[in-house]
Amino acid sequence: LGHWYFMSGDLRAAAEVFKETIEIADRIHKPFMGMHGAGKLAIVFWQQGYLRQAEQASQAALSFILQNKLEQVPMSSELFIGRGFLAYERNELDEAESYMRLGLEAVQRRNAVPQTAWGRLGLACIALARGDLQAAEMEIQEVERLSSSAEMPVHVSSRLAELKVRTLLSQGRIEPAEQYLAGSPGETLALARLYLAKGD
Repeated sequence: LGHWYFMSGDLRAAAEVFKETIEIADRIHKPFMGMHGAGKLAIVFWQQGYLRQAEQASQAALSFILQNKLEQVPMSSELFIGRGFLAYERNELDEAESYMRLGLEAVQRRNAVPQTAWGRLGLACIALARGDLQAAEMEIQEVERLSSSAEMPVHVSSRLAELKVRTLLSQGRIEPAEQYLAGSPGETLALARLYLAKGD
């Protein structure tokens, strides 16, 4: 249920379900369930801008993974990618990239296309922060390829649109950015970047 809420973009409802999952896992002594719930909760908190709570939930899940040597377990991918985004928010780009690549390595064992796309978008964010436009464009193109073969959750499609517009605007290509957004209605953050670039 929490995953469904998350995929549909209802982050408040998703957070409540994942909190309940952690509580239940603790009562019935199911640590793997609790780890998964904590990892998901960290991502939801981050999406809502609650970075301190996201860090706490993420650290709890990471401690379990490291103590039990579960770095290669496929479900660890979401946690690593989530920690990558948290490090990116702190502008700790080397740490962010390390976590993103750990997550992508783990996700290969799951063949989870949306999660792979999410990790690739993380690498695109890092590349843009470093001023490496070519690397960012390569990651974005890969995510566009993945998106053509699988349905993406709201947070992935929204971040893809935002990064695509950022790369176009950084090259002064306002008209292609407008054309891209014309086919992606509802992408408010990307649209805001476009209006700023145009001075509207």
